[in-house]
Amino acid sequence: MLCTGSGIAPFLSMLHQPEIWQRFDTLALAHSVSYPSELVFNEFLGSLKEHPLVGEFAHKLRFVPITTAAAKKRAAFQAACSAEKRQSQRRVRSALQ
Repeated sequence: MLCTGSGIAPFLSMLHQPEIWQRFDTLALAHSVSYPSELVFNEFLGSLKEHPLVGEFAHKLRFVPITTAAAKKRAAFQAACSAEKRQSQRRVRSALQ
């Protein structure tokens, strides 16, 4: 199951159904959001093991949270640091010549 943002809702509904859990050996749910703070369903997914209808199957779930904007910000920061480092190295070389 693959979803973004609030598109996780139908999958959360499906996870309440024992038939889904009985039909598959493993259920994988990948949820992509922009920022870690938007991964608001982690607590719900963790509580499935106590769910009266599907708790015995909760070990079959593989949850893959994905954040995209946080990774982009980190990459942009690293690129900026690399550019600054190269510029500093050029200044040092120029000063030594």
